[in-house]
Amino acid sequence: MKKLLKYFLSLFIFRNSKHLADASEVKHYYENWTERYIQGFQNIFQSKKANTDNELVEYFCKQMQVENKMHLLDAGCGVCGPAILIAQQYDVKIDAVTISETQAKISQEKILEANLQKKITVHCEDFHDLTFLENKKYDIVYFMESLVHSNKPHVVIDEAYKKLKPDGIIYIKDLFEKTAYSKEELKGINYWVDYNNKKICLNIIKKEELLMILRNLGFQLEFCKLMEIPTNQDMGNRFVVENEIMPDPIINSLPPYLEWYEIKAIKPGPNIVFKM
Repeated sequence: MKKLLKYFLSLFIFRNSKHLADASEVKHYYENWTERYIQGFQNIFQSKKANTDNELVEYFCKQMQVENKMHLLDAGCGVCGPAILIAQQYDVKIDAVTISETQAKISQEKILEANLQKKITVHCEDFHDLTFLENKKYDIVYFMESLVHSNKPHVVIDEAYKKLKPDGIIYIKDLFEKTAYSKEELKGINYWVDYNNKKICLNIIKKEELLMILRNLGFQLEFCKLMEIPTNQDMGNRFVVENEIMPDPIINSLPPYLEWYEIKAIKPGPNIVFKM
């Protein structure tokens, strides 16, 4: 029954999508594009960023309620930019997962350079299946513009749920499809979402669909909101223009069809107070 529910849920979520990048496509994409991302974004591959990486990571840690002695899982770690900054500021252990061998190699080099090899462990694996982590349990599982690469987010969130301790936190900062309020707007949104999905190996969904997945798996939603610090998309815009993903005249005149949100939810445990 549970598998059948997941099947129909997946059909509902992706009913309007024309192109869904699978894990092998995402892996191939980052094997070829990681060096360009480093040139465009430095160590943190995120389109929506604060003024500095330190400011961004400090904000994330506050939202996630990171504390010393915690065990964190960075799901879709890139080249470990956030993980390294978190480990430098807190006495934590971090397991970092990337599907890209290139990213895993660069991450190892950066971790060694920062002398953080006792605090961060990199795994070149697919976050759709976290059984390689065996019996490990985490206080926090976080996704920083990485869940959008999954064509099966219900599977990824289910895996995260299994790996969280009771009262554990899942934190997701990502881009989502904007809600359309007219047929014309929907047509434009569908076109540009599909364009991005194909060009940069994404699987963009609506935030409401992700919230439904979280609730159906038993998470207690803490918040779903826009980021509360000043952010901009200058790096992201410059990156897509310089790499000919979108021509400059288009990106500068394009109506907003994506929304950047942060979502935090808690796995029920003895300390959870359920909200009505």
